[in-house]
Amino acid sequence: MIANSPGEQSESKASRLALPRIALTWSGANRPLKLLLFFWLLLLLVAVPYRAAARSSRLAQTYTIAGQVTDGFGNVISGATVTLSGTQSGTTTTDNNGSYSFPNLQAGGNYNLDASMPGRRDTLTFGVVVNNLSSDLTKDLQILFFVTFQVWVKDASEVGIAGVGIRINNDPYVFAQTNSFGMVNIGVDYPITGNGPPATLTPEKPDYIFNPPSVTLSTQNGDQFANFTGSVSPIQLILDQSGSDASQAAALDSVLFLRDPFQVVNSADVLNPGVDRNTRLIIFVTNLQLGQGEPSSSVVVNLTDSNNLSYDVAAEDVRPVLNFGFTQVIFRLPDNLPAGTCTIKVKAHGQVSNVGTIRIRI
Repeated sequence: MIANSPGEQSESKASRLALPRIALTWSGANRPLKLLLFFWLLLLLVAVPYRAAARSSRLAQTYTIAGQVTDGFGNVISGATVTLSGTQSGTTTTDNNGSYSFPNLQAGGNYNLDASMPGRRDTLTFGVVVNNLSSDLTKDLQILFFVTFQVWVKDASEVGIAGVGIRINNDPYVFAQTNSFGMVNIGVDYPITGNGPPATLTPEKPDYIFNPPSVTLSTQNGDQFANFTGSVSPIQLILDQSGSDASQAAALDSVLFLRDPFQVVNSADVLNPGVDRNTRLIIFVTNLQLGQGEPSSSVVVNLTDSNNLSYDVAAEDVRPVLNFGFTQVIFRLPDNLPAGTCTIKVKAHGQVSNVGTIRIRI
């Protein structure tokens, strides 16, 4: 048996007494606290990387903008350049189907899209704006192609004729008018396909005739020129050549639709209590067309009766005859015309027509 000194015995006793206290501290009443701390640390180790990954995932979210490029007629355009600008930028070229695509675009970004054709100046494009990109989008783009026609209308002395309207194909309205130099530039939208329709240009101006009457040009040949020579067309009173008198005017009673001889007072209006029962005649004239807003009264029928008295009678109605190349003029016979042969001629726009004859009866 080994004997210990009093000091050693005291230290050994203290050690034996301390160990149970330490064990009691971590394995006794405070064990729930230890477990709580352990699970808190474990949760922290798991949650922090997860939140970082989720945040990184949100920042890396991307979307795609794609679409198709067409012309104004719905034909797809291959080889078009599509430009992206804004939060990100880039360019791409449409494929054979006219399609383009910009993938991997940052979510929340703002973008502008434009399409163009390399080397072409005769186009009009429409861009697209995308704000706060939040999903895949389809954005179709359009390029309009134009051919420019330069038209010059002049007279025989090479002086430009102003105010000549140019009608394209069979449009119901006049597209443009020449300026004071007789010139006008016209841009016509046409399809990018190789079978674009031709364009027929027809000059129009009251009391003018043009040579050539119209010009047909291809819309596939770029900028082109069309020249016309205009001249004042004489007003022509249409004559009735079916009878023995070659100078007899083609004239009809406007109510009875009968040819001459005419009564001054219309027999169809005998029972009409109105104060004006005079006969109205219809005559026919070529190369006469009223300008826009011009009244019928600007056309005057000059009548000389059998007593050689002359009357200037303003027309009551002037209008083109549908599907015919002439104009009908309606005017009132003057009061108290004597029976016999009268001569008539039409005055308009500074011109005087040829002479025709009509017969008056009692």
